[in-house]
Amino acid sequence: MAEGKIFGVSSAHFFYNSPKYAFKKCKEWGFGRLEFFSPRLTTDDYLEVADLSLETDIIVDYHPPYMNEFDWGKVNITQGIKSIGKIVKVASLMNAKHIIIHMGTYLISREKSLANFTAIVTQIIPKFEEEGLYLCVEDFTLCHYDHVLGDRVEDFDYLFDQVDSKFVGLTIDYGHAHVTGNTFEYLRRFGNRLLHVQWDR
Repeated sequence: MAEGKIFGVSSAHFFYNSPKYAFKKCKEWGFGRLEFFSPRLTTDDYLEVADLSLETDIIVDYHPPYMNEFDWGKVNITQGIKSIGKIVKVASLMNAKHIIIHMGTYLISREKSLANFTAIVTQIIPKFEEEGLYLCVEDFTLCHYDHVLGDRVEDFDYLFDQVDSKFVGLTIDYGHAHVTGNTFEYLRRFGNRLLHVQWDR
């Protein structure tokens, strides 16, 4: 990770019609990081993002989709590992070192789905360590979906009790944490696992 504080912006929070334009706006605003969160980017776009990152010295983060095959609270462990493999491939194309994910959702049992997510993360840690990738698990809120994981402090207690790796940590989305009222508790209890912060306007 880079030394010191490097502030960035998510491409989900402004309009852009090309990766080049997204980098242009990021530079104009004085940010040093740019998070891409869009299902419409192509392989050529990913490669362009990597080139632009080198040209502009702006660090790239990747926030993949989090539903269907990427809902790690619901898919089985084999499917979860396969879908994370796809994410790692995209991150490598983009030259992204931080991958921001959600825990997923649950149908009946929060505990079983949380254990499922944690088992998937445990299995992929060696790959992340090998690639030098950081898995940043973002807090969530019921404002987006019902039955979500990651909207409670206890979910992260469970995860970090099971997973002790510097390559797995916390993303605080200040908007989500404000809604759930957990902002200060996340910082107090998991400040040493904090890898990434999302500011919401």
